[in-house]
Amino acid sequence: MTKRFILFLAAAALLLLALPAMADLTEGSFSYTVLDDGTAMLTGCTDRGEVIVLPETLGGKPLTHIGEEAFTFRPGLRSVTIPDSVTFIGDSAFSDCGNLRDLTLPADLEHIGDYAFYDCEALTELTVPDRVSEIGKNAFASCRGLERLTLPAGLVRIGQGAFSGCKSLREVTFRGSVTEIGPQAFAFCNALERIELPEGLTALGYSVFYGCKSLKEVRLPESLVSIGECCFMYCKQLTVVNIPAGVTEFGRYIFSEPGYSLNYVPMEGITVTVTPGSPAQAYCVAEGYAWQPAGEDGASGEAL
Repeated sequence: MTKRFILFLAAAALLLLALPAMADLTEGSFSYTVLDDGTAMLTGCTDRGEVIVLPETLGGKPLTHIGEEAFTFRPGLRSVTIPDSVTFIGDSAFSDCGNLRDLTLPADLEHIGDYAFYDCEALTELTVPDRVSEIGKNAFASCRGLERLTLPAGLVRIGQGAFSGCKSLREVTFRGSVTEIGPQAFAFCNALERIELPEGLTALGYSVFYGCKSLKEVRLPESLVSIGECCFMYCKQLTVVNIPAGVTEFGRYIFSEPGYSLNYVPMEGITVTVTPGSPAQAYCVAEGYAWQPAGEDGASGEAL
């Protein structure tokens, strides 16, 4: 590399640094930028009222994106109307809007970012549109008033902690399948008593249902392959869980709780139903869990 070329690169870098950053455009109370595809991304709003209706266009451009932190920390916000043109909600877009209770997500929404609605504790019911394939990390975590949740037909992955700390969540409905449920996705959902996980699910991450102290019934699908560490730790109301024969990967302490001297011990009163000779039976023996053969209700296996 010649000296002249190095000087040229340095001069070009200085020129770029000297250029002013592109300022957000404004229309009414909204600020926005124009994306490469010619659509608009809302980046902020000066309206601090209780009710906000987002426009379908900004600057004549279709509004497709709500940028990260666009409405974060708006304790006075109670209702927001999002147009159907919006396909993308960025990270922390509505996080810490503690009084937001009237929310309908647009039908064509595809992306929900990390922490998008974190700590929106006034939400009581949520339907995620069918085109959403992944729900971001902690997207609805600590939505403590959320009671009913309907998940979309096109869902592939639920991100880490997506619904953790939703202490009032009682009803979870899957309209279709899901491939992976990430770590801690439903941890500390204290009111959840039963859940039926759909066929097509292959992986449960670590601590998915950690601390769900009211959980009494869970159906694991035949498609399941792996169950992560501490997945059902502290689920003390569980009495019988059937592990499908196709599960081959197990984390430690799936049905345990801390004992004396920081050791983990099996939760009292739980029996795991397994197919004899399966990896699930070998796992139960290794971890010291009571087990019974599938199809023989009441029969109890012995640790070998």
